[in-house]
Amino acid sequence: MEKTSFRGIISLCLFLLILSGVGPRVNWLWGEGHTKTLKCWKCHRSFPVPAKERTGNCPYCGARYVLPPPSPVPPPSPVPGSEPASISWRDGPGYEGQTKVVKGKIVGTHLSKHSGNLYLNFSSDYNSTLSIKIPKADLDKFPPNGADFYNGKTVIATGRITREKKYLRLIVTDPAALKVLP
Repeated sequence: MEKTSFRGIISLCLFLLILSGVGPRVNWLWGEGHTKTLKCWKCHRSFPVPAKERTGNCPYCGARYVLPPPSPVPPPSPVPGSEPASISWRDGPGYEGQTKVVKGKIVGTHLSKHSGNLYLNFSSDYNSTLSIKIPKADLDKFPPNGADFYNGKTVIATGRITREKKYLRLIVTDPAALKVLP
C-alpha cells in the first residue's frame, strides 16, 4: 500500500469516528470569538470547535464530548441603594420553609420571659399572621431594649419563614437582616 492511500484511509476512519459520535465526554474551555477551545479528558489535547456545536468527538483520539446547554441569563442585579423585592407579612403562609424578605410595620412587640426571645408582630392577631422572631442567643447583637426600639416602625427583614407550633415566624439572627425604614 502506498503512503498516500494509507493516510487517506486513516483520515476517512477519523472522519467516520467524528460522525459516529462514539466516546466519552470531554472538558471544555471557552475560546475567543466564535469558537470554543475544548480540552479532551482522554488525550489532554486542545482543539477548536464552533461555538454553536454541542456534541462531537476529539479529532485526535475520538473521545466523545457533549457540552452542557447554555446557562440562562441571570436576573438583573438590584440597583445599589434600592430595596430588595419583598413580600407582604400577610403572604407569609405561602412561603413557609423559604428564606424571604418581608416588609411591614411593627404594631406590637413581646419579650418572652419564658424563652427570652423577642417577637415583633406585624398584626395584633399574631396567632394567625407572620411575626419576626429574634432568638435569645442573638439579642445582644441588636439594639438594647429592642421591644421599644422596633415598636411602631416600618421594617424590612430577611430570614427563613418557619412554623413553631401554630405560630408562623420569620427568624432573624443578624441585625443586618432587620432594617428600619424611614
